[in-house]
Amino acid sequence: SKTLIEFQKEEVDEKNNEIISSLRYAKRLQEALLPPKNLLDSFFNDNYFILYNPRDIVSGDFYWAKKIKTSTSPEISKDYLLLAVADCTGHGVPGAFMSLLGSNFLHQSAVEKNITSPSAVLDFLNQKIITTLNHGYGEEEIRDGMDISFIAIDLESNELAFSGANNPIYIVRNKTLTTLKADKQAIGNMNAIVLPYNNCSFKLEPNDCIYLFTDGYADQFGGPKGKKLMRKLFEDTLIAYSEKSMLEQKQALTSTFNNWKGDLDQVDDVCLIGIRI
Repeated sequence: SKTLIEFQKEEVDEKNNEIISSLRYAKRLQEALLPPKNLLDSFFNDNYFILYNPRDIVSGDFYWAKKIKTSTSPEISKDYLLLAVADCTGHGVPGAFMSLLGSNFLHQSAVEKNITSPSAVLDFLNQKIITTLNHGYGEEEIRDGMDISFIAIDLESNELAFSGANNPIYIVRNKTLTTLKADKQAIGNMNAIVLPYNNCSFKLEPNDCIYLFTDGYADQFGGPKGKKLMRKLFEDTLIAYSEKSMLEQKQALTSTFNNWKGDLDQVDDVCLIGIRI
């Protein structure tokens, strides 16, 4: 006959399997909301890579993309590519819930509001997250939010506009790395004073590489002393491989990360997108 401990173990195993299969299904839903591969292929052919590596089954990091046409008059219309990479507070289930809200509001800003200015998108997102999470019904204030980098590229003039909440972007040209800095204000912050986000523009040239990322890559512990990988090694890897194909860049970044991590656990979700103009 089974002992009490064996019964309890069976019960725990059963519960665990239920939770895991439910998370696996949630992962499918979450991935269905990510931009389809053919959308990104249609912009960049094979001149881009996506390194998307959740820490748990579902992720608090997400990326979002949309092509949008704006017309100032019937004759003049412009094609913009909008692209965002975001990191919601927490990982696993809480992060994933937040990521659904984030991608939904980004979609709303593009489709309903037709906003193509990155700072205006972040202002809209910030206001939506604050009002949605704190409408006075909950017991306590929700202080969750996200860090995000958002770019709009005018596909004709190659003018890039960027706005960021705690998340900068990198542009590498001729082995030189330029950082476009973000505002130090998370989306959904409940500060007394909420400042508008700033836009920053950059004229792109052919072969420029643009990188949008969350902090999960640089924050990974490992190496000989079990310390954080840090931005320096991340930047050095980007510069060293910037003239290689995007596939080779992704492979180099993946092996740098895995070699650093060694036998340690992954500490955070990782999301990194590279594009070559």
